[in-house]
Amino acid sequence: MKTERGALASLLGGCVIFGTIGLFIRQIPLAAPAIAAVRGISGALLLLPLLLGKRDSLRFSGREWARLVASGAALGLNWVLLFLAYQYVSVAVASLCNYLAPILVILVSPIFFREKLTIRAGICAAMALGGMLCISGVIGSGSAADPRGLALALAAALLYAALVILNKKMTSPDGPRTVIQLAVSGLVAAPYAAATGGFAAADMTVRGWVFLAVVCVVHTGLAYLLYFGGLRRLPAQTASLCSFVDPLTAVLTSALLLEEPLGWTGALGTVLILGATAALSIKQKTD
Repeated sequence: MKTERGALASLLGGCVIFGTIGLFIRQIPLAAPAIAAVRGISGALLLLPLLLGKRDSLRFSGREWARLVASGAALGLNWVLLFLAYQYVSVAVASLCNYLAPILVILVSPIFFREKLTIRAGICAAMALGGMLCISGVIGSGSAADPRGLALALAAALLYAALVILNKKMTSPDGPRTVIQLAVSGLVAAPYAAATGGFAAADMTVRGWVFLAVVCVVHTGLAYLLYFGGLRRLPAQTASLCSFVDPLTAVLTSALLLEEPLGWTGALGTVLILGATAALSIKQKTD
């Protein structure tokens, strides 16, 4: 029982940390590709000890390596687009759009996993679409969110969905897989950041460097250790339910600390999106 409680605390801790990243990204005066590159490479270096002493940890097939590289690229581009979205829409809206990824995975599961698309999945997809319309401002009396931010966040969700699909098809252990994906994510974002002058740090203050260090050490190194450390020791359904802590934390951070209230339509959209994903995550006896 104590072991399970510790695993639950570890997983929840990782999810809470992930959910606060938008607050810190907003305080770093570097371009999104540069932040993504630094985060990926530093995260890989921090977690590199997971590979040390494991002789078989990198002995993968060519197909597995291809999936690892592709998933790492998807992760890096997901970060770039999500961080860019923070510049145009609230952290809550960007995070909720990005969190549509599980719904997208379910919708394409008949193609990639030969799974039957159920009526419940269709209803949940419709709920998520309604939630998206609510948080975007299309439904309700609130002002519409910037379409550039919405487009960036939705593109990030597509890449997040690609990452989930690739992860489902891989057999490599979590530790080595995470290190490789983080390294690739940084290497993918770095050339774009360099070409666009994203690494120019003329406007960086001590505060900016501190927040960047927190993103690298806490939101990447520590958060991944906590998340995967708890994930390995918990049932899949428990882990799925805990994953909702991430977007909920982002919504609360946006509203309470960044003063970006969602309004009643945004709150309804949050309930619809998270409710739809929860309904898909919880395996019922009738399935």
